[in-house]
Amino acid sequence: MFHHRLTNGLRRICGLARCARWPRLGRFTVILFGLMCFAGASSVTGQTVSCTAYLTSYNDDSRLSFSYGYLEGVEAALTKDIVDVLVPPSHINHPLRWVIPEGINSYKNFAERLSSACTTQPSTDLVQAALSIAQRHEGRPEVGAWIDKKTGKLSTKDQEKWKRFMGDAVLCKVYIESPLATRDAIVSGYFVGTEAYRIAMKQPADDLFPAWPVGVETRTIRSLLDKSCGDPKEANGDIRTGLWMVTFELWIKAKK
Repeated sequence: MFHHRLTNGLRRICGLARCARWPRLGRFTVILFGLMCFAGASSVTGQTVSCTAYLTSYNDDSRLSFSYGYLEGVEAALTKDIVDVLVPPSHINHPLRWVIPEGINSYKNFAERLSSACTTQPSTDLVQAALSIAQRHEGRPEVGAWIDKKTGKLSTKDQEKWKRFMGDAVLCKVYIESPLATRDAIVSGYFVGTEAYRIAMKQPADDLFPAWPVGVETRTIRSLLDKSCGDPKEANGDIRTGLWMVTFELWIKAKK
């Protein structure tokens, strides 16, 4: 059995005009063990995973770990999206509202809601199940471009403003010591998060969406992340950075 304690919660994000604070997740243990491998879901990889597979292959602790990967994937998709987010994460029109349920402030909360959704609709794809429990399904989020008030030009310093909401990520040295099945499941959750964001934002499944390279399976990304995190120089790095770079590099390669 492998244990990893996640100590911090969702990052507190403060804007220039006002401060929007998400409640921290607090201390709780994510027990990373016994996770069953599956390759991902939906049209980007051409594969689907039903809620039935999720419910039969994952116990409660496994679902909690999967949820961590999902939220990491959502943040990755947000940071790679070309548009700027114009409102803080607490706002009803923030893109998060289209990919997570209302009142979510921990991986456990999300895991419970996703499991409940899958129980009521077992034949549903995991991505669609996640989207079905999102707080919003209609309208559009407040996104656009930050303009520097002094110059009237696009503001580069505000490009990631209000896009990041997660706390500390799992370190490479922790990830690389976990079982293979655990690593597979985390990356699978990450994929589902990126795909849910893509669909919610109505972005096409093509090479214009850099959060996940088209046609690449989760096992391929996991293998590359293993290689990156296995480098002794990256021991104190985190998997958030590793996944961000691995997926982006493959996306760039595919475009050449």
